[in-house]
Amino acid sequence: MKKIIYILSIAVATSFLASCETESETSFLQISQDLGFVFTGSQGDIEDFLGSDTYDIMLSLGLDINSGSTPLNLNGIFRADPYCRAASTDPDSTIGCVLNPFQISFSNQDNDNLTIDYQAVQFNSDGTVGFQETGSGFISGDASGDFTVIVRATSGDGSVNATAFSGKVTFEGIVGYQDIFVQDIDTDNQQGALFNDEDGLAERQ
Repeated sequence: MKKIIYILSIAVATSFLASCETESETSFLQISQDLGFVFTGSQGDIEDFLGSDTYDIMLSLGLDINSGSTPLNLNGIFRADPYCRAASTDPDSTIGCVLNPFQISFSNQDNDNLTIDYQAVQFNSDGTVGFQETGSGFISGDASGDFTVIVRATSGDGSVNATAFSGKVTFEGIVGYQDIFVQDIDTDNQQGALFNDEDGLAERQ
């Protein structure tokens, strides 16, 4: 029987998939551990948490999913600029580096429970904040620096969405930075988009 798993998330953006605009909705969710889910960082646990269909969409769009139970310290602030939409399930989406800079902050990494907090911010062209999202997720990875952070959340309209961040953390930043958003993962009409940094490095701030 499939588990119903939730991660606490605040200000989940419903418009992020199509245009990375500024609208967001607030949703307060139960921590998945309250439902008895123990995350070990394995590929099986990642797939179980996301759901097989969502997991397959993420892979098909090109996300590198890094498993493991010994992720390096990811705490810090990283900026993807130029920020690009690399792939999408929507044939009408614009592919390319036409998006405003994206900044992701990670904090409170707990390798005993493989959890981590994050704050994502996208800036307007004038440098003001256009979009902001905060939440908590599971982290997997290994001593090489490869990692993946996965989040599953319900937005204010009741839709269930999934987000993931992947790459290799280094002193300079996140090499091969990627993030992905998949919408309506509890339906047969899932839509997703993969984003990255044009030069392959989300620089540490």
